[in-house]
Amino acid sequence: MPVNIIDKRFIQKTGSVEDRKRFIKRYKKHIKRAIRGAIAGESVKDFKFKDKKIKIKVEDMEDSLDIPSPQNNPDAGVYDYLHIGNEKYKKGNRILRPKGILGQGRQGSKDGGGKDEFEFTLTEKEFSDLFFEDLELPDMVKKRFTGDSYEIQRCGYSNTGGPSSLNVKQTILRAFMRRYALKKKMDKDEEKQLQEFLDKNKKKIHFLEDVDLRYNYRDRVDIPSTKAVMFLLMDVSGSMGEREKDIAKRFFLLMNMFLNRNYTTVDVVFVRHAEWAEECDEQTFFYGQESGGTVISAGLEKINEIINSRYNPELWNIYVAQASDGDNWGQDNNLVRDLLTKSLLPLTQYYSYIEIVREDESEGGEVYDLFKEISEGFKNLHARLITDYKDIFEAFRSLFKKDKSK
Repeated sequence: MPVNIIDKRFIQKTGSVEDRKRFIKRYKKHIKRAIRGAIAGESVKDFKFKDKKIKIKVEDMEDSLDIPSPQNNPDAGVYDYLHIGNEKYKKGNRILRPKGILGQGRQGSKDGGGKDEFEFTLTEKEFSDLFFEDLELPDMVKKRFTGDSYEIQRCGYSNTGGPSSLNVKQTILRAFMRRYALKKKMDKDEEKQLQEFLDKNKKKIHFLEDVDLRYNYRDRVDIPSTKAVMFLLMDVSGSMGEREKDIAKRFFLLMNMFLNRNYTTVDVVFVRHAEWAEECDEQTFFYGQESGGTVISAGLEKINEIINSRYNPELWNIYVAQASDGDNWGQDNNLVRDLLTKSLLPLTQYYSYIEIVREDESEGGEVYDLFKEISEGFKNLHARLITDYKDIFEAFRSLFKKDKSK
């Protein structure tokens, strides 16, 4: 018999969990549109997924945005009333339902007032689920039997085992099969002899014999292990102003949250560079104060060094996400090209590059042009421009949007 479990927990007196799920599903596109602006206007330290109030514009929407909930309305439905001494209505008359109680919808007002926004609070989980929906690390296909990942699986039946693993159905089935196989055509003398034997030994003959017993058999089965490493490479040179660094950090915070939420076997390696490069921890990566000149090849060489020492490309899916303002020492661009085309791109599954455009500019610089040129020969390289805070969400989604064709 199927069992249906209905979740009737209440959240903040706004209805049950199931009500909220239906509401979010119904207005998902409007909610997601409101979320796009949620990453702007907060400091880097405060940017995290928590319960958030979002506002949805209800203009051009035909139906109500209220969360469905039971209503006690005496004027709804069909009722039989006995009105003593009624002189106004006769039997068969239709009585119109009074207006202005329920279902009247939005209405304008003479002074221009009215309700044009709906405020809705998303829980931390609801917010992150909608924020990272349909995103993935592209082309995670390399799988190897490393022995690190396994699971215990059912592997048929065994003649031996403990009482807890006895398979009653298979045991009874084999008992019937054995008893049926013993039957054969007999003449009257044979039948008489068999009956006498059964009558004499009926206490010794059991319905189940040891040969009938079947036990569930389980064994350890190795499963392919999908390993991945994500390198986060950030330019912290002096050419990166506070605005550019803040945008880059927001992008990488999104990346780090996305990886922590969606993947349990992805290593995250933090690398920052100026004219020097170093691997660092998460705290130093986001809040360190060092600066210097700009040599992009230093960061690429550091990543290549780490790959060669710790991450065998035959066993690991390798990803790189790089953020820069597009400035670089001019003579370094040729070395950047060689490192990308000859070392990193042949080893990586996916390489994403974002360039933060300064407020007084509107297009990318030489480094962006270089990456776009290289991407024509390497389909695993993707470059995007970010001109303002509002572009972070769209850039992130465009770089890591799930390929629905697979």
